[in-house]
Amino acid sequence: MAFIFIFIALAAVSFSSAVTLVYNEGDLVKVVSEAEDIDGDEISFVYSSPLNQSGEWKTGYDDAGTYETAVSAFDGKDYTEEGITLVVHNVNRPPLVAVEDADADENDIVDVQPRVSDPDGDSVTVTFSPP
Repeated sequence: MAFIFIFIALAAVSFSSAVTLVYNEGDLVKVVSEAEDIDGDEISFVYSSPLNQSGEWKTGYDDAGTYETAVSAFDGKDYTEEGITLVVHNVNRPPLVAVEDADADENDIVDVQPRVSDPDGDSVTVTFSPP
C-alpha cells in the first residue's frame, strides 16, 4: 500500500496531471491531501472517481489501465484542483485446475481430463508428471 500526499494552496482554479501514481491490481490506492488557505478558512476535499470521498480505491483484478482523476480543495468560496494519473498494472493470476477423482484397478489405464481455465484469458499448457 502506498500513500501520496497532495498539497494544495488555495488561490485560484487550476488543473493538471501533476502527479502519477503506479499500482498493481489488488492494491489499495490512498491519497492523503493537505491544503493551506491564505484566509484561514476551513478546507474540504472532494475526490474524483475512481477514488471514493475518502481518497481511496481498492483496485480489483479487472482494473488494469490508466485513470485520470483529481482532488479538489474547497474553502467555501473558491476551489483548486490537482490532477492525478493512476496507472494500474495487470497482475497475472494463476490458472485454475479441477480434476475428478478416479478409481482404478491395477493395470487399468487412467484417463485424466483436467478442467483448466485462466482468469486472465491466457493460454494454458497442461503437463503431467509420472506415473
